[in-house]
Amino acid sequence: MTKKYALIGYPLHHSFSPGMHNAGFKALGIDAEYRSLEIPSEREVDAFIQSLHASGYAGFNVTVPYKTKFITEVKDVYCCSDESVRAIGAVNTVTLESGFYCGYNTDWYGFLKALAIDLSFSPAGKTALLIGTGGAGKACLYALLKSKAHKVVISDKDLQKAFALRQHYATSGDFSSSALEVIEPENIAHDLQRFDLIVNATTCGMHADDPELIAERDLAHTSACVYDLIYNPAETKLVNAARAHGLNASNGLMMLLYQGVRAFELWTGHDAPVDVMKKALLAQLSH
Repeated sequence: MTKKYALIGYPLHHSFSPGMHNAGFKALGIDAEYRSLEIPSEREVDAFIQSLHASGYAGFNVTVPYKTKFITEVKDVYCCSDESVRAIGAVNTVTLESGFYCGYNTDWYGFLKALAIDLSFSPAGKTALLIGTGGAGKACLYALLKSKAHKVVISDKDLQKAFALRQHYATSGDFSSSALEVIEPENIAHDLQRFDLIVNATTCGMHADDPELIAERDLAHTSACVYDLIYNPAETKLVNAARAHGLNASNGLMMLLYQGVRAFELWTGHDAPVDVMKKALLAQLSH
């Protein structure tokens, strides 16, 4: 019997590629199918997940705005979250285990893999600037702290969100509060020289008319690696500006790939065929 998996959201954000997972299933000879499903409205999350459970879905990915809502709004068929979900406060991958759905976050795993592969960068002992405190930013922060970064400086246009995120980790007891700092966006340019890594976890850069996240002239004052979670377009203003100054910079494609790779492995129990999945992902994004 064909196992069913899905990408769910409304409106549907293609954070995961159906082609990527289906190519992986085919390569390993797994009788499974991955499809995209739109939740009718934000008020129907629980009922929709109940229907997936009744229809025999073995797992699915969750997109915004449901990554955080999922934890509180799905009840009877959802039993547990792993440690990363509890720390980050967001689910992006769900598996069926012993008849109940269990939540995981694979975004942080994809981020660390991308840093290693694209930038040859390890956060251990380093100082990072993280811009953006949404679901993706929270996953990146967890990854940096878990990797024993010396300090993570958080910035967001909504400073209250940045302070709330710092407070969350300061009171959790899992990580040292001294490893976290908040900086106002207008002060970033004056502080760039102290960072080993700059991460854009905002949507700024997705559109041609978006402003510069960091002015190109200011990037001349840092030797930091730059990671932009945006993967479409492949080269944002931030990535282009960083490379123009000789900085090691990358887009978010590898994070997208490896969060999907980890989800595939959680669902199937098999090592993912990474090269096959990458090829399918690139083919889909080129269309």
